[in-house]
Parts: sequence; C-alpha cells; structure tokens
Amino acid sequence: MPQLGNANEDDSSGHGSSSRSKKKRNGKSITQYNVPEGNENIELHTGINELMCAIDSAHQANEFVTKLYQRYARDIRDGAENRKRVVELEDLCCNKDSEIKRRKDALEVMLERNEEVKGKLEHGKKILADDKKKFEDMKGEFMRDKQSEEAKARQLEQDRSDQYDIDLKKEVDAMEKSFKDRRENLEKSFKDDREILEKSTKQREESDKKTISDLETKKTALTAELAACKMQFQRQKVELKAVQQKLEKMERLRDVADNEVLRFEKELKRVKNEFTLTAKTPEFYNVGFSEIFSQIASISSRYFANLEVDNLRQVQENVLKVDSCFGSIPFSDSDDSARLREAHAERVMTAQLCAIVWQPFSSEKTLQNPEAATLLGDIATALGASYQGSVDGDRSARVWSTFTTRGLSLLEANKTSFRVERFVEVVLRVLSALVTPLRRTDLEADLSGLAKAAINLWNEAQQDELEISVCQTLDPKCHDQWRSTVFEPEPTRPLSPRDGEEQPTIHLLFPLITAKKHVTTTENQLLVPGSFEDPQTSHRVETINIHPGVGLPESSALVVNGKMEAEKIEGERELEQKLLAESIENAKREFWARKSVRGSISVPSSPIEP
Repeated sequence: MPQLGNANEDDSSGHGSSSRSKKKRNGKSITQYNVPEGNENIELHTGINELMCAIDSAHQANEFVTKLYQRYARDIRDGAENRKRVVELEDLCCNKDSEIKRRKDALEVMLERNEEVKGKLEHGKKILADDKKKFEDMKGEFMRDKQSEEAKARQLEQDRSDQYDIDLKKEVDAMEKSFKDRRENLEKSFKDDREILEKSTKQREESDKKTISDLETKKTALTAELAACKMQFQRQKVELKAVQQKLEKMERLRDVADNEVLRFEKELKRVKNEFTLTAKTPEFYNVGFSEIFSQIASISSRYFANLEVDNLRQVQENVLKVDSCFGSIPFSDSDDSARLREAHAERVMTAQLCAIVWQPFSSEKTLQNPEAATLLGDIATALGASYQGSVDGDRSARVWSTFTTRGLSLLEANKTSFRVERFVEVVLRVLSALVTPLRRTDLEADLSGLAKAAINLWNEAQQDELEISVCQTLDPKCHDQWRSTVFEPEPTRPLSPRDGEEQPTIHLLFPLITAKKHVTTTENQLLVPGSFEDPQTSHRVETINIHPGVGLPESSALVVNGKMEAEKIEGERELEQKLLAESIENAKREFWARKSVRGSISVPSSPIEP
C-alpha cells in the first residue's frame, strides 16, 4: 500500500503550481501528476505516483481476470477436468477483487487529499503572481539605473581616450628624436667597422696567397712521397703474396697434423679402453673406509660393552688362551673395563681385515695360496722397477696389477664366501667367549656384513688409478690425527717408548689408509704461430691421506687405569687364594688333632685330604 503525504501541513511551506501530464502504459492513458520540488510536497508527489502505479496494476489484474473468465468459458467445454482449476481461479479472482477494492478505497482517499493539495497550490499561484509583479517593477528600475551608469561610463571612457592621445603624441615625438640620434650613431659606427673590415680582408688575402704557395710546395713533396709509397706497396704486395703462399702450405701441414692428432687420439682412446682404470675420488674412499670403521665401532659397542656371562674368570681364561693382549684388561662391570673390551674388539676385527682382506691381490685363490700372492707382488714390483721409477713404469705396474686382480675375480665362483668365512671364523675364535650363545648368531651376521663391505671396497681400490695402501703402523708424531675421541677424549702427554722399546706401543684400532696419485703438469710457453713444439711436462707423485687411522697408546689414561684395576683384581684374587689355602691348612691340622685324641675311633677320611 503506498504511503501518502500529510495534507494538513502549513500552506505557506510550498509554493508554485502543479501540472498534470498523461502517459500511455500498456495501451491506456495514465494520468501522472508532476508536482514542483519542495520540501513539503516531495512525499505527496511520491505517494501519488505510487498510487497511480498501484491503480495500473489493478487495471492489469482486472484485465487478467477478464481474460481468465474468457478462458474459463472456453474451458467449460472441456468438462469435469477443468472444474478443479476453475475453483482455484475463482479463489484467485476473489483475492484480486479484494485487492482491487482495497486499492480503490485508497485511491478515493488520495483523491480527497489531492483536492486539498490543489487548493494549496492555487493559493501558491496567487502569491507567485504578486511576487512576479514586484519582480517586474524591480527589473524596470534596475534597467533605468543601468542605462544611466552606461552613459556615465561612456563619457568617462571618452575623457580617458583624449588624454591617452595627448600622452601618446608626446611619447611618439620623444621616440622619433631618440631614433634619429641612434641612427646617426649607427651610421658612424658602420663607417668605422667598414674601414676595419676592409683592412682585415686585405691582410687575409695576403695570408691566403702565402698559404696557397706553401700548400703547392707541400703537394709537390707529397706527390713524390706517394710515388715512393706506391713502389713500396708493390714490393710489399709481392712479399705478402709469398707469405700467403707460405701460410697456405702451413695450413695444409696443420690440417695434416690435426688429422694425425685425431688418429692418435682415437688410438689412445682405444688403448685406454682396453687398459682402463677406474677413477674414484679420494673422498669416495674416505667415505668408504670411514663407514667400515663405523661398522667396526658399532659391532664392538653393541656386543662387547656389556658382559652378559656369569663366570668372568672363566671367560678371561678362555680369551687369554687365544689372545694375550686381553691380559691387561680387567674383566669387571666398570666403565674402563667396558671401553677397553670395545677397543680390543676393534683391534681384533681390524687386524683380521688387514690380514685377510686388505692385502695386495686379495682374492679367494690367493687366500688359499699365500705363495701365489707373494709371487704376484714380486712381479708387480719388478715390472715397476724395470722402468727405473718412471711414470710409465708405475702405470704399467698398476695396469698389470688391475688386470691380474680382474683375472683372479673371474676365476672365483663365489667372490667373497671363503674370505668372509675365514674372517668370521678367526674373529669368533677370539671374541666368541665374550658373548652368549643366543647373541652369537647375530654377531656372525654382523661380522659377515662387515667383511663383505670391506671386500667390495677393496675390490674397487685394487682397480683404481689411485694406489691405495694400508699401513698398520701409526706415527706417534701424528697422535692428534689418529687419536680416538671415544677412548682418549683428551690428548695425553707426548708419547714415549717404554724401557727396552724403540717406539711407544700403540694398539691399532684402524689402519692408516693412503693413496699415491700421479700428477702431470704442463708448462705454458710462448710458441711461434704455426709451430708444433712439444709442451714441457713434469710428473710427480702426490701422497693423499684417505683415512688417518685410529689408535690407542699403551700410555693412555684408559689403558693405565685398566692395568691398575686388573692388578687390583689379580691381587684380590691372590689374597683370596692365600686365605683359602690357609683355611684348608688349618682345617687339616684340626682334623689330625681330633684324630689323634680319639684314638681308635674310626672316622671317615676328610674330603679335602690330598
């Protein structure tokens, strides 16, 4: 329902006149009231427009209902199937009728209010007419004042124009006089400048004549010089042609040399392919040997740090039967004892790797026939010495060793089984007493994995350009490099040999790994273009430390403390045996004393009687 404005407002709040316009919507004329803008009539204007739109909607609804009735008349012929729809449409018509009635009532109310508004508008028109008359009177008075002011302005302008003409005439006279004086000055200046210019022109002509004469003389000299240059150019042209022919010959020689170089390179490549060596980096072997040592340390820590056996004395006796180095180790639950067991377990595994795996020409065949490995080593040494220590001799020996190693590997059906079995057997012969039978199977598996990894790495090393060597002697001067941070956290005093020894005793936990590399350097020389001089090369052997090794000095704090603990345990054991012997002796004496007192009483013999 559109909202209507308040028709009872004060009549003086709105001024102007209203007008009506007719528009056609959907084929019908619609009257629309246009009310002038005003603060009090805007709401009324909006309400009237909304009301007219609502009336249009009602007319449209009425037309729609009429069409529906016509359609229903046509549908009556269809019979019963349309009855239900007729009922629905009748309900719709009733709703529309009520809506139309409601909107008609609203329209009547709006028309009544519109009449009131029209009265107010007529009153506003009258007021507007009075204001218009006043405005016309004011306009006439304004026009008269304007004409009077314009006449005064024209007179004032005329007076100013006359005065301007007088001033302008005076200024023109002054300018003419100034122009005349300036003209005289310019004519005098021009005359002086012309005389100076004529004089300078005459001097320039004389100078130009002299310059032309000098240029002609110079031209004659340059012509003679040009003729000489042409003759020299002809001679140089002949010489250049000869040099060009020489260069062409040198180019052909260079092409021939390039072809020879390519042929030699192909031949060299073929020979290298036949006698190729692997070229692993030192970092590769550093990582490989470091991993081997990590496996050794892991096995030692996992199986030998904690003893799970009951009779420690019996275990110590069994171990000492096969390895006397365990004599300085206290068999107890102390931390020093555990770390010493780990260190000696690493020593045992490293020693067997060096003896079984990390040997020249290491293979299943040479392990079964040590004399064959010795013979092959002598052959390689003799082959290298035949070249008197040259690079070619070292490479020949290296290539021969590599091919021999490959040939030995081809003879083996199983390339690692015998060496692995021998390594596991020898290590367990020493260390099996330190583990329980339940853990012995796991220890065998870990030792097998360690041996296989060491064999694979050594096979790579024997076929490499680098000459990998295993040194089982550690230099005491390099103590900081091979010191074990696990067993010797802080460096001890400088190592010194014991009485009767030339070198201090060092327990080898991992060997020193070195590599020899042949380095060739070429000296850069300034060569004549087109020449084929051989570059100057030099050869040298560079020693690279792959792994510094790991050792435990006999004078380290761990070993010294272990010996002291072992001596203490041995002293306690001797004291215990001494006390036991004394108690046995006392028991014997008491027994014989009782026997002599009883006389003829028969008693069973003593179980401790010898």
